[in-house]
Amino acid sequence: MKPIQCSAHERPITKIRINRDGDLLFSVGKDGQAMAWYLNDGMRLGTYEGHNGALNDIAVDFDTKYCLTGGADCRFGLWDVCTGEKIRLIEARSPDRVTSVEWNCGGTQFLVSTFGNRKSYTLVYNFDEDKLLDPNVDDLDIQPLCIIPPVPKDKDEVFEGHTAKITEALWGPVNEFIYTASGDGNICKWRVDTQVCDIRHSFAEKAKVVVTSMEFSRDKTLLVATGKDCSARIFLADTLTQIKYFESDKPLLGAAFHPTLDLILCVGGQDAMDVTTTGAGKGKFEVEFYHTVFQKKIGELETKHFSPLNCIAISTDGSYFVTGAEEGNCRIFKFPVGFAAKFKTLENAFVDMTPTKGRN
Repeated sequence: MKPIQCSAHERPITKIRINRDGDLLFSVGKDGQAMAWYLNDGMRLGTYEGHNGALNDIAVDFDTKYCLTGGADCRFGLWDVCTGEKIRLIEARSPDRVTSVEWNCGGTQFLVSTFGNRKSYTLVYNFDEDKLLDPNVDDLDIQPLCIIPPVPKDKDEVFEGHTAKITEALWGPVNEFIYTASGDGNICKWRVDTQVCDIRHSFAEKAKVVVTSMEFSRDKTLLVATGKDCSARIFLADTLTQIKYFESDKPLLGAAFHPTLDLILCVGGQDAMDVTTTGAGKGKFEVEFYHTVFQKKIGELETKHFSPLNCIAISTDGSYFVTGAEEGNCRIFKFPVGFAAKFKTLENAFVDMTPTKGRN
């Protein structure tokens, strides 16, 4: 796989996303820039400028019409994807920085997660075009529909949310639940209608582990989450029951399900502060491939990045995947023709090597 490199960010990449149509890549970084790229050739479509600080997340709606950004300047932004026009920059919860943004299924609502004073909240907004797109409506009039968990009313009321930043917040099936993963070591499933935590699950049973990423499978029945304990784990989305465990030799910072194969791709690497003393070949900056049924590592790909890989995204048809790295570059990889057939051959070999006793 010969990659296409996208080089324009001047500081680390924090999040990348591929739109539903699979033709555009979106990236944000600590340089405060949000960018759009053509996926097939890596040409830059444009830059969304306006934030005053590092950006932590970016999300694009179903039709690739509007884009959300969230940053350390305590604001989330709404943008017109095609024109690059800034529609709004809204302060969510000053002085809390915005750590995650996401559209719901259907694009009728969106969430914004914030963190400050050791408390994380997720704000849910209605996507009211009459208000959001009207320049005569003041930003202060754009208020959240609800806050998860509810803000304590006095100092004696117990805070029920995450006590570290939310690293990922996702809408569940049919928008009834929101799933959050945090640096406090927990994954939570929240009811949107009541703002109550339905399930709170510790990523690792014996120790507090920073959860670095979380993504749904294509049908949203499974979640894959990664941790700084060098592991990736697959959970049933309904109950947050762990069903698979994968161990790497490096801290993992991102993972994604392949949409059509029993495969996850994991990325990470040695801590950025140690990279200056380690060569690119020894920093473990590869993409790792794990079979989700047999729980085996089936291969890895050298990316030629020279710093930790902070995130990964796969196109909805499974033809492309993209890595985003600490050095500020994205790399676009196209799966070779015949990859699915070769994967199936390897899969059959695993079946043949599996003892008959104990097979399901």
